[in-house]
Amino acid sequence: MLPPSPLPPCHTRRLGAGDLSLARVTLNVMAKVFETDAVDDRDAHLVDLLRSPYFWAFTATIEGRVVGGLTAYLLPMARTAARELFIYDLAVDAAFQRRGVATGLMGAIRQAAEVEGIHDIFLVAENEDAHALAFYRAIGMTETATTTFAYGSTA
Repeated sequence: MLPPSPLPPCHTRRLGAGDLSLARVTLNVMAKVFETDAVDDRDAHLVDLLRSPYFWAFTATIEGRVVGGLTAYLLPMARTAARELFIYDLAVDAAFQRRGVATGLMGAIRQAAEVEGIHDIFLVAENEDAHALAFYRAIGMTETATTTFAYGSTA
């Protein structure tokens, strides 16, 4: 099997309050990857998220086409003035996977966190998702053994 052909440059950027349409497209690409429902078409909730300093969203585009995205939440710590960043979702369109897009998104959030003085970034990956686990290990994330407990639909 031949390796995939080289991609044109991938551009990543953080989304803000003025990026409603691009955020909707990005989140819908992510929903398609995760095989979940599309983003609610009402603007108010998404506008509130994009305005919040606690919600971070990044998009990845190639030649103007959204090919992936990342969402994260800023968590202020109770015991110190430090903040941590929890990456909630990272998704790349299947046609663009394993071609540097996710690495670009992770680089973008790390750079943005550094600018904000945030040093701790973490995420949860399912043990059954071998590709995700291999990716996070390959980009140098440290693995920590934990157990997640949940109420509700994620349980």
